[in-house]
Amino acid sequence: MLTFALSNSRAIRLPIGVVPKGGAMAQLKKIRMPSISFVVARTYPKNVIGCENALPWRLKSDLRRFKRITVDHSIIMGSKTYYSIGKVLPRRENIVISRKSHNIEEKDLFWCNDKETALLLADIFALSQERKEIFVIGGQDMYKIFSGVFNKIHLTEIFDHGKIEGDAFFDFKFDRRKWRAIVEEDLGPSEDDEYPTRYTVYENKERKNRFRWSSNFLTDKQHVSGFIDKYKKEHPSTSPEIEAFMHQKYFYDFELAD
Repeated sequence: MLTFALSNSRAIRLPIGVVPKGGAMAQLKKIRMPSISFVVARTYPKNVIGCENALPWRLKSDLRRFKRITVDHSIIMGSKTYYSIGKVLPRRENIVISRKSHNIEEKDLFWCNDKETALLLADIFALSQERKEIFVIGGQDMYKIFSGVFNKIHLTEIFDHGKIEGDAFFDFKFDRRKWRAIVEEDLGPSEDDEYPTRYTVYENKERKNRFRWSSNFLTDKQHVSGFIDKYKKEHPSTSPEIEAFMHQKYFYDFELAD
């Protein structure tokens, strides 16, 4: 095990790969990153997840479940999903991937140009808070980008008898030889829910682990500053508060645990 001392938190212990005796920084190898999960609501059988950048249904129970699942975690989304929500979701790091510049700065809102930067930020936030999961919440393009690395999905299927039309889809098929259903729950229509639904949690039988070399971001403060300088260059409107927050979340010292 490895102990990381955080600049604004207590020390935490995380599993690592091979750590030779001596504990020298240059000898540190791999650190397991948090697992990636999807949260998806789609119609059955058309697999619609949206229409004109909005949800074409009313399902309050599903929104409550979404909040319960994702609160106090990092969530990754595309810019269309962010604008369709219309606000920063509280008690979550809202990481938005977009190739365009956006002059919007709010607490817990982070803009990224690519998947790699988004995952690095999410990994930093998750490790600093001892979280084991990162959530991708849409839209269609984001699910495609992360399709090869997710281990779990919280899937709500909406039985609309093909009535709902849309322009965004999630067509992923779950092969029961590779995916196991660990939760299944059926709900009928009600005052809160326009349609009957089935909520299923699928888990990949062959977990895909992600690792980072310790030198990627567990080095000296100069490396931290280099990453933040790159982020600021890509996002000139980065506020001093966000910059300070990123500094605080980075690990700056570590040693072998007993």
